[in-house]
Amino acid sequence: MKKILLFFLLFPVVCWGQYTQIPDGVFEQYLINLGIDTEGIHDGQVLTDDIDHITSLQMSPVFPEVDPLIQDLTGIEDFVSLESLRFGSNAVVNVDLSQNTQLKTLVCKFNALESLDVSNNLLLEAIDAANCLPGLCPNTNTFTSIDLSANVNLESVFIPRSHLTTIDLSNNPNIDQIFLLDSQDLQSIIVDNGNNLAIEIFRVTNVPSLVCIQVDDPAAATAGDTFPYDQWEIDDGVIFSDDCSLGTNEYLLKNSLVSPNPTNGSIEISLPSGVQLKGWSILDLQGRELLSGEAETASLTKLPSGIYLLVVETNVGSLAKKVMRY
Repeated sequence: MKKILLFFLLFPVVCWGQYTQIPDGVFEQYLINLGIDTEGIHDGQVLTDDIDHITSLQMSPVFPEVDPLIQDLTGIEDFVSLESLRFGSNAVVNVDLSQNTQLKTLVCKFNALESLDVSNNLLLEAIDAANCLPGLCPNTNTFTSIDLSANVNLESVFIPRSHLTTIDLSNNPNIDQIFLLDSQDLQSIIVDNGNNLAIEIFRVTNVPSLVCIQVDDPAAATAGDTFPYDQWEIDDGVIFSDDCSLGTNEYLLKNSLVSPNPTNGSIEISLPSGVQLKGWSILDLQGRELLSGEAETASLTKLPSGIYLLVVETNVGSLAKKVMRY
């Protein structure tokens, strides 16, 4: 026993700390500059004890056109206490945030993200995944979809100039700020979250593909003269509905009225609020155009009795209905 004790006195025990791999040199340099990597050397790793208590991490270059950019955020998963992560203006393509369960603020704008998964970040309150104006940034986030259904604490969504085709915010009752302007591919926004009254800022302008916004109260949103809808900034001609999944043609068929049908002379074309009539045509069943016009009344008095096809063109699409002249 005395020999064993003497051995430990003469040869102190060396305790090796656990390391987290940081393969991206630019990422590691940020950790060194911030005083987080206490070893202070470029060796592709950092002591896990140095990072597992960090709550805020800011890693955005001052001059992204010339400064080195982070491409790989491997190792971020061991920042398990992180509440705020900001790595805007870098060149990150993919990022694993599944272990950052304390995350509340995520700023990943002006990167090269091909996908973005925040389904495990249940405490997330704000997300900024914007793109620059064309030509002003070296990289572009190209992801075309994002699932925010698990982020029930979300309050702010800032994704202008995105490549999203649709975004569903129906499971985000605390959201109060939505910025989706200049998004050229965006076709629909689902925001019937049961608490539209909380959405004070809704900026979705210069979005030419946007057809439908699904809201709590389509009639009030269409009228646009009561809060909060009177504060929302939206392009003209967008449809407000309780079911944007119908698509434009189905929506027009469901919510437009052609009457009387059958008729002994004229029919009236009534479209949903916000939908503008551009013109109409009467076709026979062989597809030949017989009449056309732009007024809301179409007269069939010059046609013999029979069944015809009424094609209505609007600012958001077209619809076709059979009409009968008796």
